[in-house]
Amino acid sequence: MVVSPAIETLLSSGRASAHLATSHNDRPHVAPVWYVYADSKLYLMTGGRKLRNMKENPRVAVSIENTRENYWAICILGSARIVTDREKVGEIRRKLNEKYTTAETDGGESSYEYRLVEIEIGSATRAGG
Repeated sequence: MVVSPAIETLLSSGRASAHLATSHNDRPHVAPVWYVYADSKLYLMTGGRKLRNMKENPRVAVSIENTRENYWAICILGSARIVTDREKVGEIRRKLNEKYTTAETDGGESSYEYRLVEIEIGSATRAGG
């Protein structure tokens, strides 16, 4: 799917809150994530339940919202796949850290290993603004 230029601009702009919805046995699982929009795809690093769910069912939904100024929200439906290319993983990890990491949010440590996930966007609709 080709994402409209207006939505691409929003997805590429500053920090926004995002929530990823996956499914396990027809039960939804929603959790906050950091994302980067690049190459007409959405990228995120995740692990744990979200990653296990995506391996079983790659269909996902992502809700992204900017509440700071000029409110906008975007709902994305897509298909997820794990990226194994080391260069791509390093590139996106750097972009995520540049976008979200501050002195208050240093990325922290986790009890599970993160993987890079690429979401092929099937639809992207805008609400608000």
